[in-house]
Amino acid sequence: FPDVRVALVAHCSAAGWSSAAAATAGAVAGAVFRRGDANDDANVDISDAVRVLSYLFAGFDAPPCVDTGDTNDDGAVNITDAIFLLTYLFVGNQELPAPAGVCGEDPSEDPLGCAVSTSCE
Repeated sequence: FPDVRVALVAHCSAAGWSSAAAATAGAVAGAVFRRGDANDDANVDISDAVRVLSYLFAGFDAPPCVDTGDTNDDGAVNITDAIFLLTYLFVGNQELPAPAGVCGEDPSEDPLGCAVSTSCE
């Protein structure tokens, strides 16, 4: 059976806030990724915050490596991740948790997974 991980994420619609489960089918234990690189282009920039927000609020699919969008490493992808990433980029008073800046494994245990991160292959 494939490794399936489930993460609780928040979604907003005209009806208000709700919760939904996002499954990461094919997630690989020990997969390498770059935290914050939600669009998998090997850079961490404003387009990654837009990618997280598009996933949460515009109905885009989850990133293939959901853990890239968990920028504050709290085990969920939600609006605080976009805010955390924008603060990192433009205020500069905080660092992204590992693996940041380089490809690596997630040192923390959480329900998010990483099916593929092509920029780290």
